[in-house]
Amino acid sequence: MSSHIFEEIEKTCDRTAILKDGKLIAIENMEELKSKKNKNFEVIFKTEKDAENFKNQISFKCELNNNIVKIVIANNEVNSFIKELSNYDILDINSSSQTLEELFLHFYNK
Repeated sequence: MSSHIFEEIEKTCDRTAILKDGKLIAIENMEELKSKKNKNFEVIFKTEKDAENFKNQISFKCELNNNIVKIVIANNEVNSFIKELSNYDILDINSSSQTLEELFLHFYNK
């Protein structure tokens, strides 16, 4: 099956191949590909100072805007991320998984 509709690919395929400029750049089992997806977090801290301190304490790349930190981390780093968050007063936290399209773009832009 050939498709640019990533939801369709994710729902129907066991394996996927990624082509760039007519050349095969990756062949992946869908379960393995899903396990490579990163987690996106948006953390709202009680204070801007807490948000800034958190940003300075972690080794993850993140974006700071007032008291909100946006961060993208690998699945295997979630536990250390949560552990570090436990040192702060948090108002809210939202998470989402990287989409298959975002993962595709990561492979494609290498």
